Amino acid sequence: MANTWEFIQSWLRNRRSYNGTVNEYFENSRTNPNSRIVNSTQDKQACLIEDNDSALVALHKRLNFYFEVMGLLEAVNTTSVYGIPIASYQEVRRFKPQVLLYFKEDQEIKPKKLRAVEGQIQFRLMEFKSEEIPPKSRVKQLSDNIQREFASNNGYLWSRGRDLVTYTEAKQGYSLQISCPNKESGKEVVQKVLKVNGDQFKPEALNYKVNDSPQTKYPQTSLTKRIYESNYCQPIRRKVTKVRFQYALLHIHGLPQPIILADLTGRRVQLPGIDEWLAN
Repeated sequence: MANTWEFIQSWLRNRRSYNGTVNEYFENSRTNPNSRIVNSTQDKQACLIEDNDSALVALHKRLNFYFEVMGLLEAVNTTSVYGIPIASYQEVRRFKPQVLLYFKEDQEIKPKKLRAVEGQIQFRLMEFKSEEIPPKSRVKQLSDNIQREFASNNGYLWSRGRDLVTYTEAKQGYSLQISCPNKESGKEVVQKVLKVNGDQFKPEALNYKVNDSPQTKYPQTSLTKRIYESNYCQPIRRKVTKVRFQYALLHIHGLPQPIILADLTGRRVQLPGIDEWLAN
C-alpha cells in the first residue's frame, strides 16, 4: 500500500502531471495583469503536493485547487441548458466562424437566492465560408482586440437595463441585441464589438427601443412560482445591473471545442496545441 501511494505521489508531483498543472495555472495568472485568478504564495502552497504529504493531505490539496481556486464546483452546479453536443450539432448544421463574448454579474452585487445575471454577445466572421479555417493572424487579431476592448482593467462592465439597442448588419455578421439603461451605453457596447472585428460603425444600422411602461413591463423584484409543493424564484427580465466580461470563444466548424480568445476566469480549457500554435 505504501509503495502504491509513493508511486501515485511521485506521479502527481511530476511536472507534466498535477503539480505541473498547478504551476502553469499560477504562472499564467502572474503574467496576465488582467486575470482575476487568485495568485498568492499561500494559495499556491495550499495546492502543490509535497514529498512528505500523506494521501489525505494530497487529496485536500487537490480539492483546494479544483474547487476553491478553479471554481469547478460552481461550474458543476450551473443550471441545465437546452442544447446538443457540438459534434452532433455540426453533423446537421454548417456555420461560419462565430465569436462569443460572455459576461456575468459579480457575486458581490448579486442578491442572495438569485442566480447571477449573464450576458452573451455573438457575431460571425462573414469573410470565411463554413469549410474555411481563419488563419492564425486573424485569430490573433481577434484575441488582441478583445484583450484591449473587453479584457483590460479587470474586465469591461456592460450596463444592462430595460431599454434595448439593436444593431443589424447581416452582410457583416451582426444581429446584436444589447439591453441597456439608455441609448448611449448600448451604443458604446456595440462600438466596442465592432472594434473587435475591425469594422466601422454605421448609424443607420442602430435602433433604440423603449417600452412605454418599462416599470410595469420589466419589474425589478423577483417573483416566486409554486411548482409541485415548492416555491421557485423566477428570473428578472431585463434586470438593471452590470455584468462583467469573463471570456471570449471562437467557434469553428469541425473543431470539437471552441478556441479561447480571452479568459479572465482561468476555468476554460484550451484545445491541446492551440496556445502553442498562436504563440509561434
